[in-house]
This record gives sequence, structure tokens and C-alpha cells, in this order.
Amino acid sequence: MLKYVEEHIGASNLIRVLCAFLTHQDSARNTKTSIVQSLIYQICQYDHSFTSYVVDQYELRKHRFTGQASFWDQVLEDLLDSQQSTYIILDGLDECSEQQRSGILDIVTKIISGCTAVRIMVSSRRVSDIEVSVGEIAQIIEIEDGSREDIKKFVKLKLGEWFKRIKSRAPPGMEKFIRGLEKPIVYKSEG
Repeated sequence: MLKYVEEHIGASNLIRVLCAFLTHQDSARNTKTSIVQSLIYQICQYDHSFTSYVVDQYELRKHRFTGQASFWDQVLEDLLDSQQSTYIILDGLDECSEQQRSGILDIVTKIISGCTAVRIMVSSRRVSDIEVSVGEIAQIIEIEDGSREDIKKFVKLKLGEWFKRIKSRAPPGMEKFIRGLEKPIVYKSEG
């Protein structure tokens, strides 16, 4: 999926696509701070001038925050508030501990509420704390066990519905990009 995203959207100057792929095999990277720092790093890769901004903010703010996590959260929110269209993909959120998920879901909620140019896609097995946290602010798409063909039809339908909602503000090529997500999503749905 990441290769597809990079080939079709990642090169665009109109959109940033940021990804965090979480796995139980690498629990050290499944922390809120690690994920937030990774997203900041990815933003800086799109625009290297943000690197000096991050360093400047660290020098200005390092004494104002009681913990490192709040500093990184604020820097990420500042960078995402630049009004540049940004899509964040968080895959495997259920792979994090409940405590880490809580922190990650807090920052996701803040971003969704405060950064109008940001869209976030979270993939996860059904976990009640995730559903409760995002239920009011997100569309939950359930993919239950079933045949691959049923899953393919369902994913195609939901991706089509998603594109219809964003069509008026989507950049050129977005429909093709969204349609291209069908195959990797269906493939990943079976584990």
C-alpha cells in the first residue's frame, strides 16, 4: 500500500501523505511519542524548511512543557495547521497497548478537531476503546470475516462513497488514487 501511495500521491506538492504502520513485533515504535515524532519527520521530508522550525520551536519551548510528549504533540499540531492537505494513515492501531492507544487517540482527536486540511485513516481490529474514542468524529467501516469477493465489493463501495464526499476539493488524480487503494486493502483484510 505504501508503495502505491508514494507513487501516486507522495510526489505531489499539493498533498502530504504520512504513514505509521504499527506491529506487535516492534512495540518500542508503538508509542505515542514515537509515532508523533515519525509524523513530524515525514513532514520535514516534504519541506526541509520545517526542520529549522522544529529546532527553533524546541529551543523556544523546551522549558515550558512538563514532558517531552506535550512538546512533540504541539509541534505536530503546528505543522499540520499549515493548511496543506495532509492524509495520515495509521495502520494497526490495535497493536499498541491500551495506554499507548489512549494517548494516540487523544492526539488524533485533537488533530481532527483543529486541523481542517487533515484527514486520518485508522485501520484496526475491532477494539472497544478505539470505537468509543473516534465513534463521534469518524466513519467506521467494518470488514467482517467473509469471502474475498464480498470484501472487495464492500471496499469498492466504501471507497466510492468516500471519494464522493471529498470530490469537490480533491486534487487531480485523487479518484484514481482512491480506486487504487482497493486491491491493497482487500489483500490486507485477510491478515
